[in-house]
Amino acid sequence: MTASPRILTVTLIRHAPTIYPKGTLPPYDAEVDLGDAEQIRKQSSLIPPHAEWWISPLGRCQKTADAFIEHGATKPDGRQIVPDIEEQRYGDWHGQPIADIWKDIEPLDKTNWHFLHPEITPPNGESFTSLIERLEPVFEAIQSHQNQHLVLITHGMVIRGLIGLMLGLDAGRALSMKIEPLSVSQLCYMAEGHQETALNGGQWMIKFLNRL
Repeated sequence: MTASPRILTVTLIRHAPTIYPKGTLPPYDAEVDLGDAEQIRKQSSLIPPHAEWWISPLGRCQKTADAFIEHGATKPDGRQIVPDIEEQRYGDWHGQPIADIWKDIEPLDKTNWHFLHPEITPPNGESFTSLIERLEPVFEAIQSHQNQHLVLITHGMVIRGLIGLMLGLDAGRALSMKIEPLSVSQLCYMAEGHQETALNGGQWMIKFLNRL
């Protein structure tokens, strides 16, 4: 007899827009713009109640989480800071002009949908491929989560990486997703009770991506 499915809904939210000089890579912990109260209120309505929240340790995510609660989101059943969902680390390139960085990377491999190829490692930083490796334990923890709802308030590259792991995408394809500030993406994971026959559709289903 097939067991009843255990289904987990995972809501992935990128922090509010950040404030830093145009034409540069963002600082390591950039300041956040929470001025669009109406947009924050609308996005708050997409956050499911009775959920545990996992939040990046960087200030822009912590402040965005506080703003969601201030503007109507149901307080989480639990709130946990998760260091491994910190944004991709650009090392010495944080805050530097993109034009200067381009001089270093111009001879290197390119990707269609992002400034950096997933294999490029900034000095004292990490590549997107390395970020995905950092996220693998998080992905495993998500799949073993026993509640019905889990909310992650994190960063654009982290959301791309996690969705890539959920859907079995390589790093290049994961970079092809657009993840806007304050956007909400939601996927469902079917654990116990899923079918393992061919063409069954997999354990992960996309409900929506990059919703604003």
